[in-house]
Amino acid sequence: MVRWVLKFMPVGVFALVLPMASRMGLSIVGVLGYYTILVCSILIIYTLLLYPIAVFAGRVSWRAFAGASAPAQAVAASSRSSMASLPALIDGAQRHLPYSQESPTLFFRWRPRLLKSIALCLRPRHFSFTPMCMD
Repeated sequence: MVRWVLKFMPVGVFALVLPMASRMGLSIVGVLGYYTILVCSILIIYTLLLYPIAVFAGRVSWRAFAGASAPAQAVAASSRSSMASLPALIDGAQRHLPYSQESPTLFFRWRPRLLKSIALCLRPRHFSFTPMCMD
């Protein structure tokens, strides 16, 4: 499924950008170029900062970690979704890293409880405000 989405992603982006570009003309090129450079720069900085931490904490080589995480990073950067990159992350870890096949199942066992806990913590709380001074 992920490969199919990645294969047709350029067509979808083109279809989304075409109406905006036809209305705004060439001025949109500068704005989109600036945005693209900004996003790519931030992704490169985060990658350079987090790779040493992951390699040290995971006790694996740079090459093995890069090979395992590259497909997931491509999906995450293009879709901006961590859940969409999860299958590619698990696949890359199972192929390139020396971990057991049981490791991903631990996440899937705990995921419903974890997501429910996060949802409860982030649930909007309703407060009633009363005026301090009443005339």
